[in-house]
Amino acid sequence: MILLDTCAILWSSSGELTPAGSRALRSAARKGELFVSPISFLEIATLARRGRIVLDIPLDQYVDHIESSEARIAALTPSIARAAGSLGGRFPGDPADRILVATALALNLKLMTRDRALLSLGQAGLNFVPC
Repeated sequence: MILLDTCAILWSSSGELTPAGSRALRSAARKGELFVSPISFLEIATLARRGRIVLDIPLDQYVDHIESSEARIAALTPSIARAAGSLGGRFPGDPADRILVATALALNLKLMTRDRALLSLGQAGLNFVPC
């Protein structure tokens, strides 16, 4: 079971995942074990607004496409939000990354990412799928 980091969503859309990452994503999707956090929609909208990414289609269509894909939307519960805010100092300061980490831990999901700061947390009980 895999939770996609925001970068993994963007790279999967543009075909920039590694072959191993693509295989893992397809396998999880076929099994109904692919998850996306709502926080990734905020990150994608913010990146597009700031001009840091350019989407091939309007933002609303991009988000609709993700929502209608084989990925399941992971709930952002009060418990996950509290856990994200309570993560110790060695966890990233970025609230979105903290929510992704807390979601992966709460739902026992592997986090698909290339983010070095997140990957360095592997010894903290997190499991990763490199992408």
